[in-house]
Amino acid sequence: MNSDDVTCAVQLATGTLTAAADRDWQAPAGDLTWTCWEVVEHLADDLFMYAVQLSPAEPSVTTHVPYGWQYRREGGPGQTVFVDPADGLDGLLRVLEAAAALLAAMVAVAPPGRMS
Repeated sequence: MNSDDVTCAVQLATGTLTAAADRDWQAPAGDLTWTCWEVVEHLADDLFMYAVQLSPAEPSVTTHVPYGWQYRREGGPGQTVFVDPADGLDGLLRVLEAAAALLAAMVAVAPPGRMS
């Protein structure tokens, strides 16, 4: 994996999500109890946390960097990254792109052995 892979993946994802802009983002995502909005927030949260995990000089392979996280509602995902629904789909996708950019940057600068 390299930083271009991360950037390409998020570009494909945001293109697909943008094409679904007229959908109900508060509807359940398939068989999940999470909404479509929460799934995209969770993707951004994962990308952010992967970037953070690469940050320490000696990253743990058994635990995560202990950022605080929370549940916004019962049955929803526990995470650190949330997007205000008032910011709309554009805001949600900007957060996803920003989290991916952080991960791409970390992948680009992390020593090769850090990602094994």
